[in-house]
Amino acid sequence: MQQTVLTLIVALVAAALGLGLGLVLQRQRQSRLKLEAEEQAQRMLRDAEREVEARRREAELEVKDRMLQARTEFE
Repeated sequence: MQQTVLTLIVALVAAALGLGLGLVLQRQRQSRLKLEAEEQAQRMLRDAEREVEARRREAELEVKDRMLQARTEFE
């Protein structure tokens, strides 16, 4: 009888420790995934901003080129 009770207590303690460890590991994983997602979002935002800036510069150069062509044709 005592052996059965002791085995049951050990099993319950082991299950509780396993559950606790599982919860801690899951929280760490979720935190890591959240951080990675935030970093990826920041990278995507920076890339998009660079792309917008590059297109803006390209459009400005095209406008300047067209203005120069128009001025040359006018003269």
